[in-house]
Amino acid sequence: MLRQTSLLVSLVSLVDRLPWPPEPAKRSRGRPKTYADRLIVKALVIMIIRRLYTAYALLAFLDQDDPLPQQLRLVLCEQGRFPSRRTWERRLAALPQRLPGLIGCCGRHLVMLLRPLEASGIKNIESKASFPIARLLRKRGGASRAGTAGGMAGSCIWR
Repeated sequence: MLRQTSLLVSLVSLVDRLPWPPEPAKRSRGRPKTYADRLIVKALVIMIIRRLYTAYALLAFLDQDDPLPQQLRLVLCEQGRFPSRRTWERRLAALPQRLPGLIGCCGRHLVMLLRPLEASGIKNIESKASFPIARLLRKRGGASRAGTAGGMAGSCIWR
């Protein structure tokens, strides 16, 4: 019998292929991390897709007898160990501090792979990247900090 992996398991496995920013040179105080940040991001992907809002809900989902949670539990093991509920809570709470750097690293990697401006014929990225946005804002009368065009409430530059 052919065993097919779930789409969610495949998506979580793709986290391993993402580029990762280097660890800071100076390690923070306290006990060293037992589980890598990749593992926590994998759990975050599962929580977002399955709409699980707490570490307790994640663990309750992974404890089910269905094949999908069992496959995901194997993906979330590191060095043969599975984090405790308290570890999940602590590391998920600390993730927002590190998440902007992770998103930026992935975005830079995608830009390097896709090269969207070179495909459109633009060679000098620094001078040309903001040109269409600036031209649009000048054409529509500019935009204030609140995002309204020309300072008028309720108007939008995209209309």
